[in-house]
Amino acid sequence: MRDMSALFRLLKKYLGLSQMRIGTAVGTVLSRAQEAGVVRQDLDQADLMQLVGGMCMARNATLEQNQRLLTFLLDGLKPQG
Repeated sequence: MRDMSALFRLLKKYLGLSQMRIGTAVGTVLSRAQEAGVVRQDLDQADLMQLVGGMCMARNATLEQNQRLLTFLLDGLKPQG
């Protein structure tokens, strides 16, 4: 049982590190896109992570549905007006 507990602690540690690195990268790309005027200014890194994360969890979606969802997501990120 101790081995499982140690395994879960390691898993939590490395998942946290991965999420932090991904979040930092997403924030950097988002900031650059906002500075270039190609992404809405009211979007933040946490919002984008939730949107993309939700799409990634759609395990039963077909390829066509995933492509539609991505199109909707990308269209919604464009600046208004």
